[in-house]
Amino acid sequence: MDYLTDQLRQFTDSQDMGNSCLQKSIAQLNRRIDWVPKGWVHLYHDLVKSLLNLNDDHGNSVVVGPWVEDTMMEFSSRSLTPAVAGILRKTMQRSHCTCKICGLPGKPRNFGSDTQDVLCARCFAPRELAVQLALWIPRLESADFLESESVIVIDDLDLTFLALIPQTQWRWVQYGLDGDSLPYLLAKDLVERLPELKHLHALVMEIATADE
Repeated sequence: MDYLTDQLRQFTDSQDMGNSCLQKSIAQLNRRIDWVPKGWVHLYHDLVKSLLNLNDDHGNSVVVGPWVEDTMMEFSSRSLTPAVAGILRKTMQRSHCTCKICGLPGKPRNFGSDTQDVLCARCFAPRELAVQLALWIPRLESADFLESESVIVIDDLDLTFLALIPQTQWRWVQYGLDGDSLPYLLAKDLVERLPELKHLHALVMEIATADE
C-alpha cells in the first residue's frame, strides 16, 4: 500500500508536464477515489496498481472514471492497448460480483420497486427488510386499514416480512374435501404489531446505513 501511495503521489503532485496520457489518467483516478463505494475500494486499488505496473508502450491509453453504476464500476476510455482494456474489463467484472458495502462476494439484488445494488446476503437483508417495513407501516397506520377486516394470506407478504410473523399468530381456515387448512391474518392482527414494527424499522435502518 505504501508503494501504491508513493507512486500515486508522484502523479498527483506533478503538473502533468511530460507525463504520458496513461500517467495523467492514473493521477485523475487517484483524485477520484472518494467516488468509489467502500466495498469496491480494494478493486480500485488493484486497478490503479496494475496500470502503474505497465511500461511506456501503453502511454497513449486514456482512462476516465470511475462511473459508479448500480451494479458495476465503469470507465470511459480511448486508445487502449489490449493490456489496459483487460485491466479495465477485469475490474468491471469483479465489481459486478462484489458487495458495494463490505467487499465480500455479492450479486445484483433488487429491493423495493426500482432499487438494485450488488450486495452480499448480510448487507442485503436489512435493506430489504427496511423497504418492506417502510411499505407496510404507513398502510397499517391508515384509517381505512384500521377499520377494515381485510384478510391477508401468505402470498400478500414478501418473504422477508413474512418471517416476522410468529407461527402462533396465524389463523387457519379449512377448505376442500380433504380437510386442508389455509393460513391467514386479519388486518387487526398486523395492526397489533405496529409498535414493534416501527421499532424494528428504526433498528434495521440504523444497521443498513452504519457501513455506508
